[in-house]
Amino acid sequence: TDTTNITATAATPTPNATTTAASSAPLQELSDDSIQAVEKAMAAKAQDLGLTSAQFKAVDPCYYDQELEWRRDVLGANSV
Repeated sequence: TDTTNITATAATPTPNATTTAASSAPLQELSDDSIQAVEKAMAAKAQDLGLTSAQFKAVDPCYYDQELEWRRDVLGANSV
């Protein structure tokens, strides 16, 4: 099955925490409202865990099949 991946990156020095939210449709087939709802839920969970600098970005299922440098560029991260 396809999954929609929500990648969490910390705004401070360690941008490597990731998490995945399952979905039955590829990212491009999901509505903006669905994506925003998942991002909001993940942000709330991160805040509950004390991860106040976490940021979330929805990515296509192929994200984890790509090279680290490609992923860094997609996220706009400073490093891999």
